[in-house]
Amino acid sequence: MDEFQDTSAMQWNNIIPLIDHALSSETQRDQTAGLTLVGDAKQSIYRFRGGKAEQFIDLYNGQSPFSIKEKVTNLPYNYRSAKEIVEFNNSFFSYISSKFNKPSYRELFENSGQQPKKETTGYINISFLETENAEHEMELHPAKVYEIIQNLEEQGTNKSDICVLTRTRKQSFAVANYLNDQGISIVSSESLLVANSPQVLFINDLLEFSINPDDRNLRWSILNYLVKELKVSEPHQLIVATLDQKEKYFFEWLNKFGITFKLQEIRELSLYEAAEYIIRSFSLIKSSDAYLQAYLDFIFEKSTKAAISVTTFLEYWDQYSEKLSIVAPKTNDAVQIMTIHTSKGLEFPVVIYPFANSRIKDISKEYLWLPLPEDLADIPVSYFKASKKMLDWGNYAAEAYQNLLDQTEFDAINILYVALTRASQQLYILSCYEFKNGQECEDKVSGLLIGYLKSQNKWSGEKTYEIGENLPVKGRGFFGKALHPQEFYSSPTQNQIVKIVTLSGKLWGSTQEEAINTVFLYTIFFLKLLLLKIFPKR
Repeated sequence: MDEFQDTSAMQWNNIIPLIDHALSSETQRDQTAGLTLVGDAKQSIYRFRGGKAEQFIDLYNGQSPFSIKEKVTNLPYNYRSAKEIVEFNNSFFSYISSKFNKPSYRELFENSGQQPKKETTGYINISFLETENAEHEMELHPAKVYEIIQNLEEQGTNKSDICVLTRTRKQSFAVANYLNDQGISIVSSESLLVANSPQVLFINDLLEFSINPDDRNLRWSILNYLVKELKVSEPHQLIVATLDQKEKYFFEWLNKFGITFKLQEIRELSLYEAAEYIIRSFSLIKSSDAYLQAYLDFIFEKSTKAAISVTTFLEYWDQYSEKLSIVAPKTNDAVQIMTIHTSKGLEFPVVIYPFANSRIKDISKEYLWLPLPEDLADIPVSYFKASKKMLDWGNYAAEAYQNLLDQTEFDAINILYVALTRASQQLYILSCYEFKNGQECEDKVSGLLIGYLKSQNKWSGEKTYEIGENLPVKGRGFFGKALHPQEFYSSPTQNQIVKIVTLSGKLWGSTQEEAINTVFLYTIFFLKLLLLKIFPKR
């Protein structure tokens, strides 16, 4: 069994009887059966899916559910990364091991050192950015990533040899959006989710607003997007003044910005035409936009067989929004962007890890099941938001809270371990220059990095630290060239030969209904002309 550290308790408990039966039986050749479990508890990052590294730790520490004696074999060699990267990770995670409260976690990282097998020269760059707040961080880190990519390109590094790793999809999208604005080709299955596009969400809001014009949440979302995009000088005042306006006056203020938009148009057009009307009205596309094109393709796909209502489309969107992404081929001139969870098991010549400043014991979104007092017998347990106050709620609650802290810390360090062990030649870590009362924040990755540099007598207060030699990257070969569409064409169908008709127009009879018959004749006519040009002799 491979990747055993990600096996859930339920999976393991279901398999144990089957394995025990096999181990206690004999094979056809009178040989005892065997079981091989392969894993690395330091790479257990799927606890949210039920993965439980503690099972693996217990097994190789002698706590086996089977009667036969286990044999533990350590695999000491690293065949992926250059010497400098392996030695940096050995040293860094050995330093971190002392921070663990739980002995089994501490021992795991104390003994995690590997021996490098590659002879190539490695390079590590640790940068600390001065950020004022989370929003400022979202601006500086993508810009720094772009700067690093530019420097690598000047050295002759192919973009396909560069991978940007992030903790969250939001961070991936921030980097992807910035690089895309700078003309850098990117490939990503997560950061290129269509639902991550603010423009797509804005169109969706307007479509929903056309059927729920009194929804204040929708009104706020639409106004919030517009004041940011149009760079309104006093956004708060405009939102307050407009939020509760009647529908017919809600978009009047846009006239000052040269924008004319009528909500009634959305109700009268087909779904596809309504989306294009929004795009044209607000100039959402300056050049080709893959997110919007994929979104329009999705609308076309869902409405091509039969006309659908906005309500039906929004139901489809809820079903597919987390899966619908832009598919891009692997090319030689595209940077890969992915979350750390997706990168597990992969390697890249160059890894850039921005936003390396997450909290180590972040339990702000965690809850615990705890027993209630006996006098509430009808409700024996309750689901509580994790809080430090639980340490004073008795032994059971205090132990549950401490276990949660230990596991959260372990999982956070595991994610960091996976991120820092993906690079084979160069590793760039972008953190934050952050101190509290003159001391590094030990509860954040930035504090661990600063503390480590201090322990190595390398900390000088500077913003950048280099380990190894920055030599040209040896690439993995040429994959092909990316396509860069430049123009997006959209024009209204009103008063044109071709008309897209809404279902209501067909039912009630109108000029649109006449177009249904006319468009077929014109289509046949133009197709004949086209065929005559292609096959003149036929």
